[in-house]
Amino acid sequence: MPRYKLKSGTYRNRRGKFYPGDVFEAEEFEVRNFLDLLERLDPPPEEQEQDSPKPSVGLRLRHKGAGKYDVINEATGQPINDVLLSKEEAEALIDERQDILEGAEDMAGGDGVHLGRGTEPGADEPGPD
Repeated sequence: MPRYKLKSGTYRNRRGKFYPGDVFEAEEFEVRNFLDLLERLDPPPEEQEQDSPKPSVGLRLRHKGAGKYDVINEATGQPINDVLLSKEEAEALIDERQDILEGAEDMAGGDGVHLGRGTEPGADEPGPD
């Protein structure tokens, strides 16, 4: 059970009444509305992995209402779509981006072929001196 320290005000739960500076244990559901008054002393548990078959490409869905979604780039926080999408369209866009990323990784180094400097034929031959 996580431990919390009360920063200001008073807090009352089933275990008693607490004043500023008091340290107590409580379940997260008991204090979720008072997190601005509390300091968590124990580190939060690691977030659980989502049950997605493929990891996302730094993209996530944001529900905008009425069954419409934005696909958000987690690095920038900005939507990558111009218009709102249905959930199926948004998931398909994320899958498409994932497939493109996986294809790029395969081309870049998955089979031992590396593109870049020194890969042209004759690169090992000395130049004219």
